[in-house]
Amino acid sequence: MTNCDKCVNVFAWENSQNCRNQVRGLDTKDCIDQFGTWHDENSGANTCVYGGYQIKNSSWSSARYSEYLDICDECEYCFGCVGLRKKKYCILNKQYIKEEYENLKNKIISDMEKRGEYGKFLPYSMGTGEYNLSNGFFYFPETSKEEILQKGGYWSEENLSSQDGLSSLDLPDSILYTESNISLQAFICPESKYRFNISVAEYEFHKRKNFALPRIHFDLRILKKTRKIAILKSYPYKCFYCKKDIMAYYPPEWNYKNIACEECYKQNIA
Repeated sequence: MTNCDKCVNVFAWENSQNCRNQVRGLDTKDCIDQFGTWHDENSGANTCVYGGYQIKNSSWSSARYSEYLDICDECEYCFGCVGLRKKKYCILNKQYIKEEYENLKNKIISDMEKRGEYGKFLPYSMGTGEYNLSNGFFYFPETSKEEILQKGGYWSEENLSSQDGLSSLDLPDSILYTESNISLQAFICPESKYRFNISVAEYEFHKRKNFALPRIHFDLRILKKTRKIAILKSYPYKCFYCKKDIMAYYPPEWNYKNIACEECYKQNIA
């Protein structure tokens, strides 16, 4: 967290106040249960909302006083709409006058409450991609295919492995023993078995820095790095200095030992 105040259970968050249960976002105030949102206030249960006030249960939208929107931009007082821009008093993409809008919205909400639907996020079946190829897999890799399918989601079964290329393990340890035409060669990642190439720009960068060329497929490299900053579960530890019980976001298998409480860290390190 950077420049945050009164934020609880918040990760990779910046310039925000009074937020709870949120991952990856910035510039929010008085919000709850959001992922990848910014510039919103008094809102909740959203993903990738990029601006608004009192917007709820929505995705990839910017709006005020609205609920259940998907890919809507600069809307006000809209409910259950998709793909609208600068609209007001719409339900299911149909225009109403203010009184009609409020009466119908209240009837829909009442009906949703009877079925236990109101207040829940958009149905998982509206998702556009497979879970095991999504950002969610970074944060919850233990989620099984059966769980996703039961919730109405999608799971990729596509076999992306290949044998049409050289093993990247055959690359020389030093980039000094390579030429720029190596970008024309296809390699096979030894872990994922995915086929990949080294781009011209990537080769030139490694050459300037005198770095060895990568052996691992780009997607797998990103996955490994991202998992280190995608830990949402805390674990019990004892402060290295005062020995009091603390919670820290370092899985035991990382084998971190010298972990301090906030007070001891400020006193001894900061």
